[in-house]
Amino acid sequence: MAPPRTSAPRLPDNVRGILWMVLAMLAGTGMEATGKVLVLDYPMIQVVWARLAFHSACLAPLIGPRLPSLFVTKRLGLHLLRSSTQVVSLGFFFTAVGFIPLADASAIHLLSPLFVVALAAPWLGERAGVRTWIGVIAGFLGALIIIRPGTGTMHWAALLPVCSALSTSVLHITTRKLSQTEGTLTILVYTSLVGVVVYSLAVPFVWVTPDLAGWALMILMGCLGFWANFAQIKAFQWASASTASPFIYTGLVWATGYGFVLFGDLPDRWTVLGMMTIAASGIYILRQERRKT
Repeated sequence: MAPPRTSAPRLPDNVRGILWMVLAMLAGTGMEATGKVLVLDYPMIQVVWARLAFHSACLAPLIGPRLPSLFVTKRLGLHLLRSSTQVVSLGFFFTAVGFIPLADASAIHLLSPLFVVALAAPWLGERAGVRTWIGVIAGFLGALIIIRPGTGTMHWAALLPVCSALSTSVLHITTRKLSQTEGTLTILVYTSLVGVVVYSLAVPFVWVTPDLAGWALMILMGCLGFWANFAQIKAFQWASASTASPFIYTGLVWATGYGFVLFGDLPDRWTVLGMMTIAASGIYILRQERRKT
């Protein structure tokens, strides 16, 4: 007699959220690594255009006939601000990875949550406590350890991920404000399409016709960017922000792995120390915010 079938145990919601976040970081850093490969042969503007265009192509089946209604908004100015910050952030980041290792750029870019803390007070009225500010300062020190200004080892492009992180923090702040009145798809549509339009106006002036491998990498980059966003949304659906957010820092592990496999880059001990400092400060801030709730 055959034994009765038993269903596989269901994973707890928080575990599902963590796994989605780890997947989001794997896809996101894969997108960044693909972009770094592309900027070696194609202009930055064209690479960013491809990132946004093929991301939008992945989004199209989800919005379908609802597209006209998704453009209805009373906060057009805020949508345009959010979209422009993504345009600027991507430009800074992909320019940076053309000159510095992927792991370095990814680590410095993770300053963006710390910038959000600094900007939340004047923009959102969310004031941080002393302990939270200690975490922010520690994160900045981590970035300085990686950049190492004044040591003769600093590359000017190391400042670009800082600018990208600042732009991204404004994107997060505007997302928080828009989410109070706007639907998720409306926010995504404006962000994707405005970016595509802006870069489509510029890309003809720098266009380099890709070969088959180039087109394949551009499509892959857009799809990875889309899936990174999708997986991050799923992560926060299954787990609380305070549970899932610390796993954003697994991106440092993936970025280091991609950098070594694809480009032979390994971070030195000072860069590793800076990475650990930024990650620790971010997790510390998340714990402080969790205690408030």
